[in-house]
Amino acid sequence: MNFFQDITFVNVARLPSNFYLPRPATIGAHVTVYSAVEQFSLVWGVFLVAMLVIRFAAGSPTRKKAENLGDIVSWFGGAYLIQTWLIGESKWFEYWALILMLWGISLIVRAVFLAAAGARGKSTS
Repeated sequence: MNFFQDITFVNVARLPSNFYLPRPATIGAHVTVYSAVEQFSLVWGVFLVAMLVIRFAAGSPTRKKAENLGDIVSWFGGAYLIQTWLIGESKWFEYWALILMLWGISLIVRAVFLAAAGARGKSTS
């Protein structure tokens, strides 16, 4: 409850029009919340790795394997960013910008996997 009660709105635009986004007033005071989310991300990432192994063993479609791989990158990357940017540095808006970049990277990982699997499939046929 303290985390949600600590939310304030900060003007992030230096334009004539004001643009406000929420953030905790004291970012460093909520390390327990960040740690819980980080631990959940790590556990979910391990679960997704196990699912990927099962997908390979069961012969799942390549698209599902690529999706799983991208999700693994997102969850482990998110855990890393929580540790370095929220717990270590206490930089709220930088963390969210990096999360958006991480989502883009996970899409690129999916695309590279699909391209590599497609190229491999063409060379063997």
